[in-house]
Amino acid sequence: MQKRRFFCFSNVLKFGLTLPEKIMADVFPLAYFPDIAYLAHYMASENPLIDTWEHYEKQTCRNRTDILTPSGKQTLSIPVSKKAHHTPTRDVLLAYRQDWRQTHWRTIKTAYGGSPYFYFYSDEIESAFREKPEYLTEFTEKMFKILLKDLGLKQEIDLAEKYVEKWELEKDYRNYWNPSKDRIMVPHYIQVFEHKHGFTHNLSSLDLLFNLGPEATFYLQQLSKKLKQYYSG
Repeated sequence: MQKRRFFCFSNVLKFGLTLPEKIMADVFPLAYFPDIAYLAHYMASENPLIDTWEHYEKQTCRNRTDILTPSGKQTLSIPVSKKAHHTPTRDVLLAYRQDWRQTHWRTIKTAYGGSPYFYFYSDEIESAFREKPEYLTEFTEKMFKILLKDLGLKQEIDLAEKYVEKWELEKDYRNYWNPSKDRIMVPHYIQVFEHKHGFTHNLSSLDLLFNLGPEATFYLQQLSKKLKQYYSG
């Protein structure tokens, strides 16, 4: 993984230093099987940067993802154990009081075992669910890299070395994936249980991968192009 150093804003105030030039990067949180809108924004970025030094926010994409099951949309949530208030995401510990890994994998298999491409991609993901990392970001980073590889995208991700201040960035997406905020509308594609529940908007990128297979990459490329046009226009 690559890491990048950033200027400390507190030193500007303390020592009267001059602010450095703005960094040409878009910052993202590290997400658990991020949704389609996240990946489209990530692909549209010329210089995406993952910040794990941010204060951890519960009930967000950092430990949650939505999939479509026979019963409808279901949220998979990773149990965590925070050390203290305002804990950096990178220091959040995984909780193993219950075997959530087995539960998540069984739920994913039930949801997508009948999808066209599940068994084409499932082995490596299932294997990762058998591991028992200590930290949340260990687990989510590994799953993110597996996802990028399966989509034929660059697996090397750029991780910030320290917390990145808003004024240093081009775009800040750390709070964009908040359940209370609107997200971009994603184009229709065929979903396994669409006949029962209708098209379900902006699910985990796993839904796209298992249903579209290699075509998922083209789908995301087209969506990211629309985002680029929107931001440049």
